[in-house]
Amino acid sequence: MIPPDFEKVWAVIPPSKLDDAAEKASSAFWDAIASCFPEVTTGDYPPDLTYEFEKGGKRAIAWWLTYNHPGLK
Repeated sequence: MIPPDFEKVWAVIPPSKLDDAAEKASSAFWDAIASCFPEVTTGDYPPDLTYEFEKGGKRAIAWWLTYNHPGLK
């Protein structure tokens, strides 16, 4: 698979909008995880994995936009 062309994505979608979408998605993800494990009372996560998770989320959004946004097809 060819990775998404981030320059093309950013030309259509402002990076701040991509960041906002990634932050909202991350929050919803962790809320869903927490709801499945109510016995867990902390939200600790290693900083290096946080970076990788955020990077992966933005990459997933860029892929999704590449395949679905009318300005990127």
